[in-house]
Amino acid sequence: VSQSRSITLNTCTLCLGTLQFPTLAVTPNATGNVTTISTNNFAGDYPIINLLAGKFYKFSSSEGTDRLTLTTTSNVGLVVGTGEVTYFSPTAQTVRMHIHTNSSCGTESVYRTTKVKCLNCQ
Repeated sequence: VSQSRSITLNTCTLCLGTLQFPTLAVTPNATGNVTTISTNNFAGDYPIINLLAGKFYKFSSSEGTDRLTLTTTSNVGLVVGTGEVTYFSPTAQTVRMHIHTNSSCGTESVYRTTKVKCLNCQ
């Protein structure tokens, strides 16, 4: 007897930023302390962050309702969340954290502070 199954995956719109800010990549503190990415990010920006292999990272915005979309530098989606997201980096890689006001990819020229923390760094 042969059975066929269909699986539907829930997908979400990847909100992609249009301006890299800050202009240089940020490397999180390797001792596990919080690293401020920027105190001047707008919704619509994307900072670039260097990650170590085998580490968990928490990314956050001071605007708790911001939609954060983490992608590769080629904009392949990794994780999406509101206010903060946690991501396990299986390899050393560079990622983008796209910041928007909502799931409709809203932009806003209001400063927000963005941060990253390595959760299992010593």
